[in-house]
Amino acid sequence: KRSASSCYVSTPNRTYRVSVRQGIRAQNGEDLKVEVSNQVTVQDMPPEVRFAHSGRVVPLHGEKNIEVYTFNLDDFDIQIQKVFRNNLPFYSWSQYMGNVGRSILYKSVHVDKGRLNERVPHFINLDKLHRADHKGLFAISLHDRKTHQQHDWKYFLVTDIGLIAKSSEKD
Repeated sequence: KRSASSCYVSTPNRTYRVSVRQGIRAQNGEDLKVEVSNQVTVQDMPPEVRFAHSGRVVPLHGEKNIEVYTFNLDDFDIQIQKVFRNNLPFYSWSQYMGNVGRSILYKSVHVDKGRLNERVPHFINLDKLHRADHKGLFAISLHDRKTHQQHDWKYFLVTDIGLIAKSSEKD
């Protein structure tokens, strides 16, 4: 007897006919008694803007870029805040990205090279922050310019001292 466990369809915005033949064995060991056939439509990827990597370290030398990517967006907004000192204790344990400091950058980015359902990379250059007199903790947020609903955020440290901090559930 034959068996199958999964199927992967990779082309969004398309309708497929999926058929499962009589006699195919399920994971629980039962055989399908009759052939089953149905149409499945794979939707477009939802609009999205996200950070490409989970790291929070911006190198001291070389390219000082944070990579982000978009799917199915025409525009997205970037906001960078310098976290106020009095918010550091709150910010160290909070998952909240609200008004935690002074806004030092707010700009809109137009996505002009993307096609439908294609991942489009973008780079945010942070060199100006490294050259600033005041270093510190910064919060960066990304959001869909039209809805402001879909967003991603993270914090990063700009410093000229050799300091690395690590947080882990195992420590």
